[in-house]
Amino acid sequence: RLMLNKAVLWEMLAHSPYKTASIKVMKKPYEWWDKPEYIDRFLDEAKARSRYFAAFVLALETGMRLGEIVGLSKKDVDFERCRIHVWRQWSAKQECFGPCKHDGQRWIDFHPESNLAKVLRVAIDNSPDPEAIFITSSGRRVQPRKLADKYFQTLVRHAGVLRIPFHGMR
Repeated sequence: RLMLNKAVLWEMLAHSPYKTASIKVMKKPYEWWDKPEYIDRFLDEAKARSRYFAAFVLALETGMRLGEIVGLSKKDVDFERCRIHVWRQWSAKQECFGPCKHDGQRWIDFHPESNLAKVLRVAIDNSPDPEAIFITSSGRRVQPRKLADKYFQTLVRHAGVLRIPFHGMR
């Protein structure tokens, strides 16, 4: 800014470009997956490329929120009763658990032979963490924004489907 102001002062420039209105570049707007083949293409890509495939299946099949998925622990999935206990969510800002939206808890039932049950079983068995299901390669709990912005959006781009927010999978 100082150099541009000096250039104007020394009459090297007519006016400083620093003082002009900034140009806002709009991000490409979100769209919606209104065709089943978009979901199929995304899931095929996620299964082939991502360690968080189960997180994406959970979002699509149960409607769980991002923080609830990241905060899900192994003890919250009961394969005997075929239900998921959703009672807390992971807060990235505080790096700790907090209550679910509206301070509520709920149970999500699933069929024992469903794809969701199989995917959850594999995710739980493959997680080396004693509690968390979705962890990074360095062994830490995956951060919600990283899961939504980096991993999810990268898969959306690779699958060649319409760009949607993670929350859109609910």
